[in-house]
Amino acid sequence: MKNPRKKALAILAGLAVTGIVGASAASLGTVSNQSLGAATEVVASCDSDGVTVAYDTSYDAATDTIIVDAVNINAVAAACNGLAWEVVLTGEPLAPLGARVILGSDNGTVAATTFQANGFSPAIDAEDVTGIAITISG
Repeated sequence: MKNPRKKALAILAGLAVTGIVGASAASLGTVSNQSLGAATEVVASCDSDGVTVAYDTSYDAATDTIIVDAVNINAVAAACNGLAWEVVLTGEPLAPLGARVILGSDNGTVAATTFQANGFSPAIDAEDVTGIAITISG
């Protein structure tokens, strides 16, 4: 640019744009490396000796498969009464990610020393079940 006035105007315009972008970023809030992180903490369990699991199944002649009708969770400690539970049935991991496939889940509230997860929809083929995760929390 040969004209010094145009050059100064271009510099001012550049500074103004930089100021607007800076102001926009500042309005998003403060983020720093001190506000990011993770922690692990040991928490007490309401059932220290574990639970037992039993499956109710039925035969579906139309599809020639054994279906999981319900999962019975037994020997739940009375200290767990009133807490939320979730049962998740999983299948084989998907390659290449290795994450287990969630086949179905159900949840409720512990009301006794036993509870039943039976809200699986669609139906789950028992042959596909390779894992179970039971969570009692609250």
